[in-house]
Amino acid sequence: MKFLKYTLFALPVLFCGLAIFLVHKELMTISFHSLHSEIADWSSYKIEIALLLTFVNFVVLSGYDWIGLKTIKAQLGWLKTFKISFFAYSLSNLVGHSLISGASLRLRYYSREGLELRQISHISLQNTISFWLGFLTLGGVGLIIYPNDASAIGLSIQLIDVIGFLLLIPVICYMGASWFYAEKEFTFGKHIAISIPTTKEALGFLSLSVLDLTLCSLVMYFLLPPDANIQFTHFLVLFVTAQLAGLISQVPGGLGVFDSVLLKLLVPFAPAHELLTSFVLFRIIYYFIPFFLTLAGVATDEMILKREHTKKATAIIRTMLSPIIAQLLAIATFISGIVLLFSSVFPAIASRTHNLHKVVPLFVMELSHWASSITGLFLLFLSFKLWGKNKKALHMVQILLIVGIITSLLKGFDYEEAILLSVILAFSLFTKDAFYRTSPPRFIDNTNFQIIIILGILLLSMYAGLFAYQEIPYSDALWFKFHSRGNAERFLRSTLTLFTIFIFIAVRTYLKSDKHVDEPLMTPEEEGVIEEILKNVTETDAQLVWTKDKHIMISEDKKAFIMYGIQSDSWVVLGDAYGEPASRKKLMHDFIVKADLQGAKPVFYQLSERSLGQALEEGLQIFKLGEEAHIDLTTFSLEGSSRKSLRNNEKRGEKEGLSFRIVPKSEVPAIMNRLKEISDIWMKDKNAKEKGFSLGFFREDYIKHFPCAIIEKDGKIMAFANLWLGAGNEISIDLMRYDTASPHGIMDYLFVKILLWGQSENFKSFNFGMAPLSGLRSNPWAPLWYKLGSFIYRHGEHFYNFQGLHDYKAKYDPQWKMRFIASYGGLSFLRTLTDVTFLIGGGALGVLGLKKDK
Repeated sequence: MKFLKYTLFALPVLFCGLAIFLVHKELMTISFHSLHSEIADWSSYKIEIALLLTFVNFVVLSGYDWIGLKTIKAQLGWLKTFKISFFAYSLSNLVGHSLISGASLRLRYYSREGLELRQISHISLQNTISFWLGFLTLGGVGLIIYPNDASAIGLSIQLIDVIGFLLLIPVICYMGASWFYAEKEFTFGKHIAISIPTTKEALGFLSLSVLDLTLCSLVMYFLLPPDANIQFTHFLVLFVTAQLAGLISQVPGGLGVFDSVLLKLLVPFAPAHELLTSFVLFRIIYYFIPFFLTLAGVATDEMILKREHTKKATAIIRTMLSPIIAQLLAIATFISGIVLLFSSVFPAIASRTHNLHKVVPLFVMELSHWASSITGLFLLFLSFKLWGKNKKALHMVQILLIVGIITSLLKGFDYEEAILLSVILAFSLFTKDAFYRTSPPRFIDNTNFQIIIILGILLLSMYAGLFAYQEIPYSDALWFKFHSRGNAERFLRSTLTLFTIFIFIAVRTYLKSDKHVDEPLMTPEEEGVIEEILKNVTETDAQLVWTKDKHIMISEDKKAFIMYGIQSDSWVVLGDAYGEPASRKKLMHDFIVKADLQGAKPVFYQLSERSLGQALEEGLQIFKLGEEAHIDLTTFSLEGSSRKSLRNNEKRGEKEGLSFRIVPKSEVPAIMNRLKEISDIWMKDKNAKEKGFSLGFFREDYIKHFPCAIIEKDGKIMAFANLWLGAGNEISIDLMRYDTASPHGIMDYLFVKILLWGQSENFKSFNFGMAPLSGLRSNPWAPLWYKLGSFIYRHGEHFYNFQGLHDYKAKYDPQWKMRFIASYGGLSFLRTLTDVTFLIGGGALGVLGLKKDK
């Protein structure tokens, strides 16, 4: 599981790393200064044509939404449609994952126009399908007509022809479906639906998609070097091939992957350093300019919206839009951090630094350059916290943006950067309502994804600097040389500082997160409140509160409590809320709100059936965890053939001279030493380590809270079990341990005696505990967790005897009650299972068996 998590995070970075290697291999002999001068001298008319084609391309893209609106019979003006489409596509082009990023903006704007979620999902899905159809059409036809042009990627011409035909198959099937099954609707859940378009609509979508990709490639084609010797039709095939590599990589915008593949394919037609100029201009014109126009447009819309709507409507809309606004600001902040980092790497414009040096002291320029790079690094860190809607992070980002504006002007009069940061700062001033979480904004939240991404950017910036200054020979004197044109020297000093800060923050955060402060998690006052609540709680598992290894949350009226553990960003509640029904319900809601405000995931582990309804109402997803066995003591008996083995266990124990008795809670301290001795012997024999969280462990202040069932032989205690008594109704046991010198079958004897004693004391039920993964069905329609859990239950005996445990408990004919885990769904559920495992095992070391006993 952990390996899979690392792999998913590392794959985009590996693709970027491979792309950097390929680009480096082609450009290692290129001078940065010549590249810089080529960009400055680039023909303005080509840039103007590329800008015009980009605008036309976005007009064509709006046709997807226009036709999609017509198919669902929605009336919306073309200008509104174009604006929404422009915003959505400029975001998805830069970020990638159009079904998430672009769809979020469509949801935000179309819902304001009265469209339902099903209609909006139809448009988003149809747009994605249409894009791929056009992509497959161009790619298939191009590979069939021009197989030689794509062979540079290392495939044979015959295989390229086969790939071309395969790409056209989905297009043919799509057109066939539009002919035979026009307007047939398919639904996925309650809010996602898509209908097959008519043949006329399908042709319209397909034509738009082909035109869209053609225009996009035309933008790049007009930005090619003047002496590039390649026809447009040939270039189109290579462009689509590179686009495919970028899409497969899942890197936002195909950054690095698309460029490296296209560079490899185009090197025979133009010099590599001139092609790099084309790629840089293409990124700026087609990706970054539309995105920042979208950023400005969304900010303007928000200002207009606040003026036109009433306070109540504005408050509702702000609440609805806050997730999208937070994401936009987080992306903009992340980009601003990258801009500051790379600006500190590349040489400043000589004329600006020369004039600036006349009015600004050299030490101020040096200090500003150094501070600007650090500001960029901090903005990268905090952008992740902005994504999590952290209010304190917003304030820190605003301060850093002001610092960035000032240092950008003082280090080299980079007014372009200052304008960009000013726009982002202005946008942040109108988004404060979207940020409500108040947890301390640590730079790193122990997320490997964050560390990998920022480290990758730092390495990329270092590579860019080494490439820019490769003509300057290295000397130790560079570190201590200060002058107005000392770009290489400033790059060395800032890079060393950035990596030092990064390593310090990462190491300090991990060390701090691994510290376990030995402080009580329950105050004496809280102990008294919990004692009163437990007097009316029938569920015996509530007694695990006395392990005192969990945090406690008590309801405002002091009639219910929750116990929970914290692992990473998961707050894991054990069982239900316990106490009065009304107090339990409110406490459960208050806990979820508290976790969310701290940026944590609420998790309910071993949730009972009585709390399922509220968990669903709170928006959590439910997964079956297993089944809990309950023995009905009102009907339990040792009579009958099915109970023969139990009768034999009891008789065998009596023949061995064993005796059973219950030691009251007040007398347990007197036998504590012997109980401790037995526990140590048992642990050593089992080669086991104490667990925690959902399991009790031997600790004197825990054991003394309960009466104890003991087995004696010749007056010496040989086995024991502490008893959980649930408000006169339910009984259960936690620790059952024995001396290895005891007679065979002593634990079976102890268990039978406890059942008979509970029956004699008029308890109604015995809680036999969980049978994990029991009852999970691997039907074809079952979710992945059920299939995986069912497989482990049936075949995981090498790791844990799941089925054997269930079969042992089944001998007592118990009633099985389902237990669940409630949390967020999706991939985060895998992270939740990992966090729960670490909580029970006592962290990663405990799971591996390397942690000392409690």
